[in-house]
Amino acid sequence: MHHAPPAPLVKVCGLTREEDAALACELGAWGIGFVFAPSPRQVTAERVRRILDGLRSRPALAVGVFAEESAEAIAQVVEEAGLDAVQLHGGERGPRVAEVRQVLSAARGQGIQEGRARAGEESPWLPLVIKVISVPPGGAEDAELRLQIADAADADLLIFDTHVKGLAGGSGVPFAWPSVRESAGERPFLVAGGIGPHNACAALHACGAWGIDVGSGVESSPGKKDERSLRALFAQLTTGGEKGTRF
Repeated sequence: MHHAPPAPLVKVCGLTREEDAALACELGAWGIGFVFAPSPRQVTAERVRRILDGLRSRPALAVGVFAEESAEAIAQVVEEAGLDAVQLHGGERGPRVAEVRQVLSAARGQGIQEGRARAGEESPWLPLVIKVISVPPGGAEDAELRLQIADAADADLLIFDTHVKGLAGGSGVPFAWPSVRESAGERPFLVAGGIGPHNACAALHACGAWGIDVGSGVESSPGKKDERSLRALFAQLTTGGEKGTRF
């Protein structure tokens, strides 16, 4: 991913139902996320394959969320579920990120070629490798963030997400967004953590992210998205919120 998008990228994560995935695609989501790590939103590769096969149209990338899994196990799920991207949400260090990329690149196939078309990319590296960078609720020191970012050099995209002790993600807690603007430099990134219709535009303006990753902020219960919230989110991004500016 080399060029900033004309509009914010939206990844809707923690999906467990076909109707929610279909709505996200209809509204223009860039990515639809499925959690394979331990979580109230955890799904199986078989379940995700059924959801994806049931969609009439899927312009969005199917993203699998993993934590501390081996590269080989991730590659197997990518093939079984039909994923276009993987999101590493654990404490994977630099060599692990590079290993995942290498194993996935070796397993490229027709499904990945389709994913490249959806991503609008010519990169040979698909499936995309996304790495989550953990940020304390109050923000993080610039040096700390830069270390994490440097360790994720082999990732195509970063996601800055709030780190809450005892939770791997889905905390619903925002962090101090401006704290990551300078640290990210030229790296493309999404912002996550407590993002919803009420604050998506503010988060984008505050940190300069390419887009947002939403989960609990558009749910009625874990794994079940709220249609009204999802529609409101995309409407806010289209108008630019109260400022009336289009991204």
